This record gives sequence, structure tokens and C-alpha cells, in this order.
Amino acid sequence: MESRETFSPPPRAALIFLVPGILAVLFFLDGFCSFTRIGVWLAGAALAGMSGICLLWKRSRSLIINLAVLLTTLLFMAWIIEGVFRYALLSPKVPVDTDGFAKWVSSSWPQPIPREKPDGMFRTIGLSDSYGVAAEKNNYHCQLAQLLNQPNHPFEVVNFSVTGYQPLDQLRILETFGPSFHPDLVLHGFFVGNDFFARRGELVDLMGFPLLNFPLQELLLPRRFLLFQYAKASLALFRDNSRKKAQQTSGHPVGTFSQEEHLRVAINYFQACLKGAPERMNWASTWDILHQISDNCRSMGAAYALVLFPDQSQVDDALRTHVIQKAGIPEDRILLDQPQKFLLEECRKASIPCLDLLPVLKATGLQGELYYLNDTHLNLEGNRVAAEAIADFLLQQPDFSAFADSKNPQQSDTSPVIQPLEDALPVGQGENHR
Repeated sequence: MESRETFSPPPRAALIFLVPGILAVLFFLDGFCSFTRIGVWLAGAALAGMSGICLLWKRSRSLIINLAVLLTTLLFMAWIIEGVFRYALLSPKVPVDTDGFAKWVSSSWPQPIPREKPDGMFRTIGLSDSYGVAAEKNNYHCQLAQLLNQPNHPFEVVNFSVTGYQPLDQLRILETFGPSFHPDLVLHGFFVGNDFFARRGELVDLMGFPLLNFPLQELLLPRRFLLFQYAKASLALFRDNSRKKAQQTSGHPVGTFSQEEHLRVAINYFQACLKGAPERMNWASTWDILHQISDNCRSMGAAYALVLFPDQSQVDDALRTHVIQKAGIPEDRILLDQPQKFLLEECRKASIPCLDLLPVLKATGLQGELYYLNDTHLNLEGNRVAAEAIADFLLQQPDFSAFADSKNPQQSDTSPVIQPLEDALPVGQGENHR
């Protein structure tokens, strides 16, 4: 009679394969699911327990060993792919050398911009994220230059704006490249929707995707691998394109993003307007960075002015209603102008001129028509309104009198919020204004 042996002690070789197999499973789970620390321990304990039981079951032993070998092989392949991504395919968002950066700046401008400032030119560095480059060569920086540039009072903007950059990135780019352009003014566009978010890692470009590059010593968390970031970004893009195609098929207009993705982003940005904003929105450290940017401008002999771009949900009532309903936000948690109040007060105490565009954009009555479809960025009309308000703001500054005879921009229904400042904008030629 055949004996029915159900359980037997697993051989040592099986246990040797089990450990890296479990590590491989945890590696891929964290890479795609971003476990919390407790989640990793619980998942590891559960996997170890189930695998141990299966190893005791003689009939499943070979299957478990083969699966562990496969997962371990995939783990080593992931490290190899990560190395290829990191050392062969990765590129910085902007050139790291001054000449390359100067060419990069000129490539996005209607006409070439020399690094050396022409005599008599009032040069402004435009510093922002994607808000500073949306609408391409019709963005508010370009329109501002057209509004204020006059034959007898030449005025130009050098656009340092980079999509995805946050204040800390902007500080670094200004420190590295700002002095070589000899600015008279740094005009800093701050988007209240996401510029408060504290982000770790260096923003880089990998085959067209903006990803975060972390030092090798921080790669203990697989979620920080470029491999997993790229995989998740590719999957998100595929999913959003599929949604857009479905919307187009059903007769709905198609915008930059699908309606679902636009709403998801809008809900995320609206957190700045809620009581008890998440910890990753670090208000104090963000202001400290802005103050460092202001100090850096002063060391270059340039003035510094801040322009606050509101979140779309602050301007568009219909979108805000949709966001509140979808996210289930109670009305008593909403402080609609909370980020603007914080920054305006800090700028007042630091004597930094600051323009709040929220009342300007709301006064137009256009609301969602100021933005691209299913996008949080201002469209051509929105950039025009912003440029005219900024021009009016600059012309009202005490030391901008050299441009008093410039073409007056169209006045908006509501005057911009301006923080008066003595000696706000230096004019004239001096050692730091050549």
C-alpha cells in the first residue's frame, strides 16, 4: 500500500531560495504599491508564514522553489535596468553648463537672448514652474515683455521657468545661472496649488517622463527606483489616453487630460485651501526658501517680486463645487484664500512686493474660460490677463519710474493687491547692472 506522506522537513536548499524570493516579492510590492513601513513588515511576515507552510508540504516544494528562483532573477534584472536608466538614459531637466543653459533659454523665446545684457536694457528673470511656460511663446512672460518694452525704455524677460520645478529647484537654478545674466529684477511666479508641497529627489528626464532621481543610499525603498517610477508613469499615461479616447468616442470634448485625471489633480491642489493641510505642504520651509531667493536676488543687485497664481478651483466655481462633492470636503474645512493670505502677510513683514492674481482673475468673470480644457494652466486669455496685471503692478512700484511713459496696460476691474515697497525695483546702470 502506498504511503501518504503529507508533511516533511524542507531541505536546507529550499530555505536558502525562500529568503531572496520573499525579499523579491516585497521589493516589487513596495515598488508598485508604496507600502508603509508597517505594511512591509506585515506583508513579509505573511509571506514567510505561507511559504514556510507550503515548503512543509512536499508536493508544493518544487513549485515554491521555482517561483523563488524566478522572483530572485527578476530582482537582479530590476537592479540591472535601474543601472541602465540611471547611468545611460537619464538626463537633467535643464543643461548643467552656463552656455548650454543660455541656449536652452533662447530656444523657448521668440528671439535670441544674449547672455550679456545690452546697454540700457532693464532685464527681468522670469522664475516659475509650468505656469511660466504654458501657452508656449504666448505665456505671460512673453506678453509682459511686449507690454513694457519701448524704444526709449528697453525691457526684456529671460525665462528661467522649468516645468515641474519647485521653489527649492528655482533657488538652485537662480544661484547657478542668475548672476551671468545680470538681472535688474527677478519676477517669481508662485503657484499656490503645488508649490507648497515638499518634494524629495532631483527632478530629471527619462525618455520624456519627468521622474525623481534619488541618491544610491536612498534606494532601500524600491518605490524610489527610476524603474518603478517609469513603469507607473507609463501606465498612468496609457490609462489617461484610454479615457480620453473613450470621451472622444462618446462625443465629449477632449482636453489636455481626461476629465477623471483633471479632477484628481484639482482635488490634490485644493488641499492648500483646507484647514489642516497635509504635512507634506510645509508652509514654513517654503517661505524660508522664498526668503533665500529674495536674499540671492539682493546679492546679485536685483530686485525681487512675487506673483501668486491661484489654483483653478479658487477661480472656477463649477470646478470647485465638483472637487468638494467628489472629495467629500465639509464646508467648515475650506479657507479659500488661505495660501494667499499666508504669503501676502509674510511678504508684508519682509517688505517684498507681492501681487495676488486671485482677485484679478475672478474679476474677469470668465472663470473656467481662462484655463485650457481639462487642465490647471492658464490659456492664452488667462496669460494675457496675468501679463496686463503684472505690468500694471510693476508700473506702480516707486522705482519703476523709468517706464512711466511706457504703454499703459489695460486696467482690470479689480486693482491688483500690491504690497508697497521702498526701493523695490532698482534702475540705472551700476556695478551690478551692466
